[in-house]
Amino acid sequence: MVMNMKKAVVFDMDGLMFDTETDYMNALNQYFKENGYPLIEKDVYSTVCGMGDEPYYEMIDRHCRKKMNHEEIMDYVQKTRWNWMYTKGVPVKKGLYTLLDYLKKNGYILVVGSSTDRKTVEKLLRMAEIYESFDYLVCGDMVQNRKPAPDIFLKACEITGFQKTEMLILEDAMAGIEAACAACMDVICVPDLVKPDEKHYKMAYKVVENLENVIDILENEKNNL
Repeated sequence: MVMNMKKAVVFDMDGLMFDTETDYMNALNQYFKENGYPLIEKDVYSTVCGMGDEPYYEMIDRHCRKKMNHEEIMDYVQKTRWNWMYTKGVPVKKGLYTLLDYLKKNGYILVVGSSTDRKTVEKLLRMAEIYESFDYLVCGDMVQNRKPAPDIFLKACEITGFQKTEMLILEDAMAGIEAACAACMDVICVPDLVKPDEKHYKMAYKVVENLENVIDILENEKNNL
């Protein structure tokens, strides 16, 4: 299978560019530990990665077997993870800077396509000093439905003016893979907390270990055209 020539690359954020999903899970488990609840396993937590708030809240309620105070939990989790990032910096995933440099030098249009709200996306991009690398941002509060719905990626097509076949999606989570496929767009998966199951593995164009591997795929596809 060979991809069409791509003109734009859409990056998910949490778990793809930044190791923030791990921070979210660790902060949540710290809350659980302090309040006498069992810790959540990453294969359970990963089922809601890349989605909006409601699936996250439902996962917490199922795990704790009761209706929890979501506002209290989110306040705790957000304060904890931001304290970590202010202290240690944004946890950037391997190969991010190398891939961004390659894409910009080769004339690709770069888009962030994240279910996270725009204010948080902008803040993290600036903290990691890559805000200026991106031409467009499409965030969860800019569309009607977040992943696994295709809205974010369809919006990316709209604002860039490119066809679906001209855009490549980079995702880490199953919800993102599903959203890309629902939008009928090619997606490369760079797994974060867990690797995709057989179903999602088949849905992705490729599954690679880190972001630098995306360069090899794009170079190979150029040579095959």
